[in-house]
Amino acid sequence: MILHNNGVYALTTGQFSPLTQEGWKGPSTPKGSFEIPFNPISLLVEVGATFVARCYAGEINHLTETLVRATEHEGFSFIDVLQPAVSYHKWTEYSKNIEFLDREPKTKEEALTVARNSHKFTLGVFYQASRQVYHKGLYGDHNPINERLSRDERLAKIRKILEIS
Repeated sequence: MILHNNGVYALTTGQFSPLTQEGWKGPSTPKGSFEIPFNPISLLVEVGATFVARCYAGEINHLTETLVRATEHEGFSFIDVLQPAVSYHKWTEYSKNIEFLDREPKTKEEALTVARNSHKFTLGVFYQASRQVYHKGLYGDHNPINERLSRDERLAKIRKILEIS
């Protein structure tokens, strides 16, 4: 899953969103947003995603590398991609404030601590874990998509499953 995170509802003339930074001033929040922004990184780590990262559209090599890693990962992958709405944010603000994680957290608890204590512009893989994925638990190494059964063989399997003679 890729979150297009521009921090505002840009297509609705700059309304603040759950991802808007506290204090941000815009058309719907002339005195600044009073809300604490939603933290998608900590939420996805907490609910069990096994690959959780944040990237920035202005760091295309890092974004590309992370997209490849997420695609190759067996399990639920989530990437929060910072993409500032140019009408309401300055690319330079993002570019000068980004920082990369010193290292990837090793445990879920460490990932949550880093996610909660880093700022919006911290980039990297916050969490990666391996566990059995559903299709391998169900089929093992067998890949039913590659199985080429005739129509009669498929019907026989369906009848067997449904216990129809």
